[in-house]
Amino acid sequence: MIKSKSIGGLLGGVASCVAAVYAFGIYNYSLNEPFWSFVPWQILGVISLFIVGSLIAYNSYKEDYRRVISLMNVYVVLISVYAIIWGFEVIEKQEVIFRLVHFRGQEAISYGKIAIGIGIFGIISTLLLPMNIKNKRLAAPDYLICVNCLESYASRQVKTRRCPKCDGLLEDLRGFYDRHPELRDRKQ
Repeated sequence: MIKSKSIGGLLGGVASCVAAVYAFGIYNYSLNEPFWSFVPWQILGVISLFIVGSLIAYNSYKEDYRRVISLMNVYVVLISVYAIIWGFEVIEKQEVIFRLVHFRGQEAISYGKIAIGIGIFGIISTLLLPMNIKNKRLAAPDYLICVNCLESYASRQVKTRRCPKCDGLLEDLRGFYDRHPELRDRKQ
């Protein structure tokens, strides 16, 4: 089991690096530059996406899903920043290539503006979404309680939704006794 998780984590890190290299290669190609002509900020971009992707894979392996969600948000923000930079470069060059079709002038500027808009939307939605989730109480619970033995745990203490003591199902402690009023007397 551990070996397959380790291999999965390694493959996740490698996949994120390959995706980053491919994305920046396409980025260059669409600006009519050689695929492998990375400038220093793009190399830093590939490295940053590789590091964040590897951390996502590692924390998935450790089953720390709160950190995975946070790192995925960082990944989206990085991609959004790169989309904004690409949009400004397209506007500056006034030329872009999509599927071997050249767009020049106003059409290329429109694509640049769309990329900037998508990048800004990606950043804003990523920064606002966690607040929205917290407000709707969809976030992972802070404390869990076992339905069988009524032992409570901080969510960081347990790896799965099973009780370490009796292997019973763990539920969110918030509102637990409202959902299970019959267990209120059993606790005392």
